Amino acid sequence: MNRDLFVAMGDDLGAGAWSMRLQYKPMVRYIWLGALIMALGGIVAATDRRYRRRRTTADDRVAARARRRRAERAAMRSLKFIIPLALFVLLGLALLKGLSLNPREVPSPLIGKPAPEFSLPSLQDASYPVSSKELLGQAWV
Repeated sequence: MNRDLFVAMGDDLGAGAWSMRLQYKPMVRYIWLGALIMALGGIVAATDRRYRRRRTTADDRVAARARRRRAERAAMRSLKFIIPLALFVLLGLALLKGLSLNPREVPSPLIGKPAPEFSLPSLQDASYPVSSKELLGQAWV
């Protein structure tokens, strides 16, 4: 339980056999440790006394100056909210425009050109070669 091993199930090989991938990732526990440290930092920052409001008795000029500062801060806070919102809306509109495009009309310099010739051993059975001639007429990557 204290090791950084990950198992991923792969393809069905037939006859009830499945391919499995076993990976050893030694530094993953430090990612979780970093997340815990950040959460602890957020809790410490949220409980800091400097961010609490203090009640003071001041004359009218100081109170008016404080109200002006609060109004300026409120305007700045709303600006800090509006700018990311506007960028998000623009990104959403760009992605929405992309949904209306036809993917078959994407220009490519490879359209209409033949694929390179190759002959490689199969990953499942090394004695069985896979070549571009066998894949002719099929979609392959």
